[in-house]
Amino acid sequence: MLNMYQGMAPIKTNSDTKDELMIKVIDVQGNYLHDTYERRAKGLVKKGRASYINECTICMGSASGKEPYMEQMTKEEMLKEIELMLKNQDYFKMALDTIEKIPTDMDKELVEQRITAVMNIVKEKETTNQKLIDLWTQMYQA
Repeated sequence: MLNMYQGMAPIKTNSDTKDELMIKVIDVQGNYLHDTYERRAKGLVKKGRASYINECTICMGSASGKEPYMEQMTKEEMLKEIELMLKNQDYFKMALDTIEKIPTDMDKELVEQRITAVMNIVKEKETTNQKLIDLWTQMYQA
């Protein structure tokens, strides 16, 4: 014999009836996307992913044209980041320490491979730093 909790949820959750889908969702270009529940629409607006057009329509994306999480860096902030980058050169010391710890009594080819691997890591870190500086330069010039 089945009890009342087997085979069905004790509470009815989100219904799929059109009556409860009240908020119309559009994109920035005004194209209709779908309908959603009012509670979900409020959450999207609260998180900054959408904005209200009217009481029954929200627009996904940034209707104001401003991205909520991107801010323009000032010249002082860029210089501070570059200064911090120049001060944080610990990876050079770590790389040298790693190379010093490589046993020299190993196969010569294996020692060279390990040294090359450490050198490549340092080279890539420097390439990344240079790309960041280039990006900040472009941001400052814009």
